[in-house]
Amino acid sequence: MSKAAPWITRTRLRLAAIYVDPAVKQPDKALALMANLAFPNEPDLQAETHYVLLQGHAQLSQVAQAEAALAALEKFEKFPQLSQAAYAVGRAYVEESKRKKAAGDAKAAVEAADRSARYLALAVQKRAEPRFQDFLWIAATLKELERYPQAIEMLRQTEQRFAAQAGDSIWDARRMIADCYIALQDWKGALDVFKQLVTKEPDVLVYRRELARCYENAGQYDDALREWRDVSQRAKGGTPDWYLSKYHLVANYCHKQNFPRAYEILSLTMDLHPDLGGPESAKKFKDLVQAKFPAEFKQKVAQLEAELAQGAKP
Repeated sequence: MSKAAPWITRTRLRLAAIYVDPAVKQPDKALALMANLAFPNEPDLQAETHYVLLQGHAQLSQVAQAEAALAALEKFEKFPQLSQAAYAVGRAYVEESKRKKAAGDAKAAVEAADRSARYLALAVQKRAEPRFQDFLWIAATLKELERYPQAIEMLRQTEQRFAAQAGDSIWDARRMIADCYIALQDWKGALDVFKQLVTKEPDVLVYRRELARCYENAGQYDDALREWRDVSQRAKGGTPDWYLSKYHLVANYCHKQNFPRAYEILSLTMDLHPDLGGPESAKKFKDLVQAKFPAEFKQKVAQLEAELAQGAKP
């Protein structure tokens, strides 16, 4: 029996490792198997024990225990999965931050986010041969945490480091940079990236739409009008993008105080599609008219609505 015991403990460890595999994900069973496991003279198995414990606790959102397991694991500097371990703890703290935020505990949410960012940085540091996708995943997690400046910094490093190897995938990083700038309301930063994206993929309507939106938010109304006109011409009539472009053309002419032109575009749109794309879209147009149009043009819109309603009657 004494000779068999070591093999039994090894088997328990191997089985526990299967239970924490993402494809299986039964951490309760894994941790039950790990109870009282010890390999005092076998450092490789000691390291694997800490790793399996870490994964089990992380999957159960037991962040303090997962963090403690990582601290123990870091003593085994040559353990090949240190990077994955740090990433798992970082992800666990992302979810902890979300839970605290949902519970209204802003301070604890920020603290959890800080810990997550630290462990995500450690995950990169511990990667023997960092890959483009590793950096992208970590940047995406920082973005998820609303740590936009850190995400942008990580993505810029990714661009510099992997520009030659990543090929067209590098544009995934650039689009994420643009999204971060938008979240920060840094319209100049977002514009710079969307200009690159439009140059690279001129037929991708979403890039042109976002470029137009950034010009508008930056107060560059002439540029915004040019881009929204382009979106309007490229979008199929009566589609959501077509209605959106018409809405923003009207809005930008309002910004420029050119109400005759704003009314002209709105009236043409109403003539073509009196429902203005459905209740939600129509409400946006109505709210825009109420907020921006002077009384004279509000009256014109009301008259047009009445005429269109009369014409629709049998």
